[in-house]
Amino acid sequence: MSRRARRGGGWGLGACLVAGLLAGAAPAGRAAPWAIPGGQACEPEWNLSIKAAAGIALSAVAAAGPDNIWAVGEYQIDSGQYQTFAEHWTGTRWTIVPSPNVNPPEFPLENRLDGVAAIGPGDTWAVGSHKTITTTAQTVRVAGQQPLIEHWDGQTWSVVPSPSRSPEWDHHLIGVAGTGPGDVWAVGAVADGALSAPLVFHWDGGAWRDTPAPRPPGPNAELLGVTARGPDDAW
Repeated sequence: MSRRARRGGGWGLGACLVAGLLAGAAPAGRAAPWAIPGGQACEPEWNLSIKAAAGIALSAVAAAGPDNIWAVGEYQIDSGQYQTFAEHWTGTRWTIVPSPNVNPPEFPLENRLDGVAAIGPGDTWAVGSHKTITTTAQTVRVAGQQPLIEHWDGQTWSVVPSPSRSPEWDHHLIGVAGTGPGDVWAVGAVADGALSAPLVFHWDGGAWRDTPAPRPPGPNAELLGVTARGPDDAW
């Protein structure tokens, strides 16, 4: 699948950034599935030319500066499951950075990152979800989808414990934003069967806490994004 948007007559910054990202994402030994027509140089205007790299899906991007940009998503492994994916722009190139997954010892399950917030050079958060299993002496069963929150400390990504309302419910974190190391918000949805409700977590510098949000009328509700303006001012 391809998508193209053009403004003006050239191919500019958007194309260059996307091209660099997909170049780093291309599998080893395979040409990157993108091109900037005519070999034109990057210009300071918006342009976009995307052809999805096989098995890789990018969901979110965030920047703390011109040399500190993160893109996150998921990539497909041989078993067909998806695992977390993170890539970093240093000002000159995109580099794939290993990100952890929460997998049972029996086999890998789906892990995905859907949101990212770059607070500072050594302070970036990514949120998403991961599937879990329950086991008995006779069976192994896929259970609810749990929240997944990861933190970049300037050296490595690590999984940070997060609340869960039930091991059988489906949790999805989609958006994340923060104003500093002690004020970060993550939002999404939690579903019990056919009904879903907004899910809001807050990081206070020491732990993630479930912060109940009002539920509007109707059977389903979810939060897809969040912006934070101060310790007591988030939307």
